[in-house]
This record gives sequence, structure tokens and C-alpha cells, in this order.
Amino acid sequence: MPGAPRARLRGHRTPPGVCRLAQQIAEVLVGQRTPESLSPALTVPVREQLRTLRSGLACCTAPRLDKVFHQSPAPHQVEASAVVGCRCRRRVFAFRAVTHQGRWVCSQLETDLRAPRARR
Repeated sequence: MPGAPRARLRGHRTPPGVCRLAQQIAEVLVGQRTPESLSPALTVPVREQLRTLRSGLACCTAPRLDKVFHQSPAPHQVEASAVVGCRCRRRVFAFRAVTHQGRWVCSQLETDLRAPRARR
């Protein structure tokens, strides 16, 4: 109906802490942040994975988080995917997070980036 106020959707916005975690992970992927700086927000396997992927996403500017989509399979858990813009290119990564002591902790990470090959 034109002119009618739109009903606000409640409960469908991605929690701010999840968006912040996505931005921080993007910053690690472009090499602007170390995985160790996120230690309280990452499980050990995810931190090790990010160590190998760090700087794997070529971006000469700060990564811009375009969108974060999420779903909650259970209370205090989210599965999220983030669209990251770096100039004219966009990349996507997905992660699972759980709340632990009042903060979001990334427990799994999926990306299409590959770890750099060891030089011989």
C-alpha cells in the first residue's frame, strides 16, 4: 500500500558482533591484521588456518564488508557468509560462530583461498 508505514522485521538483522568478527576475519585475509590479534575470537584450528591464508586475498585498500548473511541453527550459534569488496572485485567466505562468555567465537571457516605453496 503506498504511503503505509512499513513493518520492521525483527530478529533478521545479523548481530553486530558477528558483523564485527566478519570484518576482522576479512582484515586478516588481506594481511592488515594478524590472526593472533583475534585469538580470543577464534578457535585454535581457525587461527592456524588463518595463519596459512593471511594475505591470500589481494586487496590494496581496506576490505569493505558489503553484506553479511546469517542463520541461527541453534541458540547462541550462527552460520554466516560475508561478501567482501576490494575495489572492483568481490570475494565471499563463510564461518560458524558460537557465543562463549558473552562474545562470538569463530569455530569454522570456509573460503576459496588456498594456502601459498612452499618454495623449493
